[in-house]
Amino acid sequence: MKRTFAIILFTGIISLQYACSQSEQTTKETTVSVQQEETIAENLNTEQFYEMMQSQSGQIVDVRTPEEFATGHVPEAVNIDLRNPDFKKNLEQLDPDKTVFVYCASGNRSSQAMNVMKQDGFKIIYNHKGYFNDWVKKGYPVTK
Repeated sequence: MKRTFAIILFTGIISLQYACSQSEQTTKETTVSVQQEETIAENLNTEQFYEMMQSQSGQIVDVRTPEEFATGHVPEAVNIDLRNPDFKKNLEQLDPDKTVFVYCASGNRSSQAMNVMKQDGFKIIYNHKGYFNDWVKKGYPVTK
């Protein structure tokens, strides 16, 4: 009886060691290293925003309403209204790998838009954290 118990115990220990070594080996084989790309998302005042636009090319996005956009906007800006229910879908017209300059009337909607763009995988986003009227008063380019 003791001998049978010893054989069963010995067999159990050997089986357990084998199973653990197989599990460890499988884990090692399936381990994958994932690197997350970092997003650059910065709030800039009016002067910084203009200087950044001059120093690098990018997509300019006005997230105000179409009515606000029609009163005047930054040249070459596209209007993607944050309040439009299709806002996220409309962002698909942009290239997430290219720099985005986003603005609105006060910096509030553009901050929200920047957060959505970050979640959607945009790489570089600069937000005009200021009033569009400040842009106009400082004499930066505006078109209708």
